Parts: sequence; C-alpha cells; structure tokens
Amino acid sequence: MSVPAKGKRSYWDITDKPSNAVIAKRRLAAAVRELAGLTATSDAPEAVLREMADTAEGVVASLRSHPTRTFRDAFATCKTEEDFVPFADRSLMAGRSNPFAPPMTLSMQDNKAIGHVRFGVTYEGVPGHVHGGMVAAVLDETLGYLAVNHDIGGLTAMLTVRYRAPTPLETELTIEADVVRTDGRKAFVEARMMCGDVITAQAEAVFIAVDRKRMLAVIDSAKKSSEKG
Repeated sequence: MSVPAKGKRSYWDITDKPSNAVIAKRRLAAAVRELAGLTATSDAPEAVLREMADTAEGVVASLRSHPTRTFRDAFATCKTEEDFVPFADRSLMAGRSNPFAPPMTLSMQDNKAIGHVRFGVTYEGVPGHVHGGMVAAVLDETLGYLAVNHDIGGLTAMLTVRYRAPTPLETELTIEADVVRTDGRKAFVEARMMCGDVITAQAEAVFIAVDRKRMLAVIDSAKKSSEKG
C-alpha cells in the first residue's frame, strides 16, 4: 500500500481552485448552513418567522426552476479524478458546497489521514455536545478518505464506535486515522477523535474494495429501487 504521489489528488480532495460558479455555490451553502443554526435556535417573533419563511420558500422555488444533477446521475460519466471535483465539493461531511456539511477538512500526512472539524448548534445531541451519530459519521468519513488514499477504497462493511467522552460543540476537533492491516479486498482501519489531548471517540472499521463495475451496479440497483418507490 502507498499513498498517492505528492501533488496527485484523489477524488475526495476538495479543490483549492474553484470556478466562479463553485465559489458562488459555496457562499450559498455557507449562508444556508448559518441559516439552519439560526432557524433552530431563533426566538424571533411570529411575524419575523413568517416573513423569513416566505423569503426562504421564494429562494427554494427559484432554485427549483434550474437543472439539478446528483452524484448518482453523474458517477458513470466520471472517468478521472478531475471529473469528481464538483462532487467532492458537495460531499456529505467535507463539501464546501453542501450546507449539511460542518464542513470538515481532510488531508494525508505520510500514511495517516487527518481531519479537522468544528460542529455548530445544528449538530447538537446532549445539550452543548455533538450528537453521537455525527461523531460516527465524521469518523467514517475520515476512514473512507484514508482507504481511498491507500488505493483500497470501497464500502464500509463494519464500523464500531466507542464513545469515551462527550464531544463539545463549537470546538476545534482533530481526527486521526490509520490502516491496521489488509487481507485481500478487506482493509482494517482505525480512527480517533480528539479535543485537545482528550480522546472523545474511537472507531474500528472494515472496508471492502469494490471495483468501478460493481459500484455502478450498486448505484443502478439503488436508482431502480427509488424509481419503483
């Protein structure tokens, strides 16, 4: 196993040279992300909330009139790492163009994957702390990034999370992930989330390598199921 050569990007790397359209989408996502937090916590009077709801519904109607393209729609046409650039930018945890994303940052340091994230109030579980499901999602994302950068990317077959301490909101968190061993198509990996020197959660996972043809079959199956539903 080896990480990509220096300067080579994987399809999960967020571009640092976005187009003007991507820059605009990132601005929109950042505004929606902040709006979500304000919506969840606002004690504004009814009249203001009604006015804001009307405004938001108008924005939704305007965007709905333009074409959309999901990652599933486009996956079959993505042939190189560069083709994935717009889709990496809207990934669930790290995408700057995805208002649901915290967002986190991911990078490789030697053979280790490093993540950084700061959760806002929309990710709250226990008061003042991050929901455990989001902690697990960020650990899984970091482990997936690690696997891709070791050329063993695939699907998560098993993920076990041990919560060692509550993870605080509005605090800089660091995630470190390592490959433990590989066995054929299986990669055994582990990660830990830290708040300063305190480990708040640890994860062990198994990833199963899936080739492009098999991945396309999985995506096609999901698309047919959704169309029937």
